[in-house]
Amino acid sequence: MSLAGTIRVSSNFTNTKDGVDLSTPSEIVAHFLSKTIDTGVLYHDTISLSALEVKILDFGDNSLSDVFGATIAMSGVTSLYVKTDSGNTSNVTISGGVNSFLNDMPTLAGGEGIGFGADINISTNSKLYLINGAVSGAVDIIVSGDE
Repeated sequence: MSLAGTIRVSSNFTNTKDGVDLSTPSEIVAHFLSKTIDTGVLYHDTISLSALEVKILDFGDNSLSDVFGATIAMSGVTSLYVKTDSGNTSNVTISGGVNSFLNDMPTLAGGEGIGFGADINISTNSKLYLINGAVSGAVDIIVSGDE
């Protein structure tokens, strides 16, 4: 199987200062990050999390499957995207467990997300932890990787 795509992140901010006579000074910051992904494995799911549940996803042990029903075992992760459902009233923490391939990531409130494209070798640490707060909720997750 072959998988190709692009992960993109962009930000646009305008910082203005009001109350200055005859003008409004402003600063505009725009940044765009793009990474082309050419890899072999894609995992996508909407995961329901019970209150205080710790969901462990292991991308190296054939315990997950893709949309075609084929089992997934990755040797590396090339992109990661996690977004909490906008109705979540509980926070979700990403990672933080034993043999996780990431250090702790920011805690996500309802509707928040995080995404990046990077080449991460997961041959020894292949787990990703989703740690839910006190109220049930859901997260969307998309992970691409090398076979």
